Amino acid sequence: MIQPHGGNLINKELPKFERKRLIEQADEFEKIQVDNETCKVIKNISFGVFSPLEGFMHRNDYINVLEHMCLENNAIWPFPIVLDVSEEQIKNIKAEDRIILTDLTNKPIALMNVNDIYDYDKKVLAEKVYGTLDRNHPGVDKVFNQKEKLIGGEIFL
Repeated sequence: MIQPHGGNLINKELPKFERKRLIEQADEFEKIQVDNETCKVIKNISFGVFSPLEGFMHRNDYINVLEHMCLENNAIWPFPIVLDVSEEQIKNIKAEDRIILTDLTNKPIALMNVNDIYDYDKKVLAEKVYGTLDRNHPGVDKVFNQKEKLIGGEIFL
């Protein structure tokens, strides 16, 4: 078998009994609703497609990826995997909280252990990743339409 990127295949899928218990307790957690594209990213992280990532990037990994195209642990990684959130979405959330990520129908998708909430510069992100600030580039346009904060932490599907 080919060695997974980063040397360790990540599996963040919870056992069924634990997932059922968390869904039953979902009302006890703050929630952040995510779009369909982000739901796919959550699944990709959880099933190891984005190994060695175990969740959305915290500030140090984000900066390392932009500056050096690698994670803090030196694993090559060319593109930030981030969760953008609005001030409103995180008004009751702080680092060390556990939150539920829901789909557009408010169905619980994943549990997230928040370890970082941070500001970022959309111009820097667009320039470093796409090499341009031209809003006609679909990636750049997407960056400029992101919400104002990033939240990082381990996720469990």
